Amino acid sequence: MKYILTFLQSLVLLGSAIAGEQGRLIVTFAPSDNDRVQVFGIARPDVKNLPIWASGSKEPPLSVGEAVVVSRNRLNNSNGGGDELQLDDIHLAKKSSAGVNEVWFYHLLFSTSPKKISDPVRTQHIVVLMDGRILSSEIMSEKEFEILFMHR
Repeated sequence: MKYILTFLQSLVLLGSAIAGEQGRLIVTFAPSDNDRVQVFGIARPDVKNLPIWASGSKEPPLSVGEAVVVSRNRLNNSNGGGDELQLDDIHLAKKSSAGVNEVWFYHLLFSTSPKKISDPVRTQHIVVLMDGRILSSEIMSEKEFEILFMHR
């Protein structure tokens, strides 16, 4: 019975992942706590409204500084403890997918600096699009994540 339930659960996860993938473009992902994955996506119709940037031609439509300010505002407004999170990493990346424009984005990583080795490290990933919008994310298990990307 356990195996039948596991099989049925996998089919449900696969169906919802594929249905979700058809309507959304998965832009990037990041590890989360407890063997979970934070997946950032955008509705496919929204991609066509993003500023187009040809890398190397000029500065991106959204500067690094603007991306940091937008992210810091989100941190301060969402969990109230954003001031203790320090910017540890920021990188500019692009996602290409058939039938849609390239999606350029900044992926920022904020984290705490523990004072003692026993203190937990809190991290927060934020993805900012070239129009200044912050992508929403979904937390899923590694199994759900694998199913999503095995059937792309």
